[in-house]
Amino acid sequence: MACRNPELAHLRAHKRQALLAATTQALERVRGMVARGRLTGQDAIGVRVGKVVNKYKMAKHIHLDIRADAFAFQVDAASVAAEAALDGLYVLRTSVPAARLDADETVRSYKRLSQVERAFRALKTVELKVRPIYHRLEERVRAHLFLCLLAYYVEWHMLEAWRPLLFADEDQAAKATRDPVAPATRSTAACAKSTRSAWTTALSCTVSAPCSRS
Repeated sequence: MACRNPELAHLRAHKRQALLAATTQALERVRGMVARGRLTGQDAIGVRVGKVVNKYKMAKHIHLDIRADAFAFQVDAASVAAEAALDGLYVLRTSVPAARLDADETVRSYKRLSQVERAFRALKTVELKVRPIYHRLEERVRAHLFLCLLAYYVEWHMLEAWRPLLFADEDQAAKATRDPVAPATRSTAACAKSTRSAWTTALSCTVSAPCSRS
C-alpha cells in the first residue's frame, strides 16, 4: 500500500530547491571563470564541474555541456518534476492477510514501531541504562530479559498515569479511528489546557510585576 506524508513532501521539496540553487550558483561561477579565460581545457573544466555536482548530488537534474573553451549547463525541469511527483510517498508491504490487518491498521502498526525503538533506547541509554550482563544459562537469560521488561513496564505505566501532568496526548482511543496518514492534531483537551497554562503564566507575571518594582 502507498502512503503520503505531506510534511515529508514539503521537507524534500525545500531541500531539493536549496540544493539546486546552490548547484546552479556554483556552476555559474565556473561558467564565469571559463568565459573570462581563467579556466580552460575540457579536462580542467570537467574536474571543476565534477567537484560541484558531487558536492550537492544534483547531477541527475543538470544537463552539462563541457568543451575545451566553453561550458554551459541547464536544469532538467522534467527530471525535477518527475522526482517531485514522488515527494512524501512511501510503500508498506506486509505478509499479514487483509482480513486480519487492513490498510489503516497496517499504517498504524508501522508507526507504532517507533515505540519499540524508544523502548530499546530507554532500556540501554537514556532512562534505565541497563548495563550488558553476559549469561550462559538459559534460565538466567530469561530472568535478565524479564527484569529489563519489568523495569520498562513500570516506567511506561507511570508515564501513562501521568499523561495529564506531562501534557501528553490523553486521547489514546482516538488513534484507532483517526486517519493514520494525516498529520497529528492537538485534541480539544490539550488546546484548553494550553490556553489555561498561558492565562496562568500571564496572570502570574501581572501579579508579580508590582512586587519586583517596589
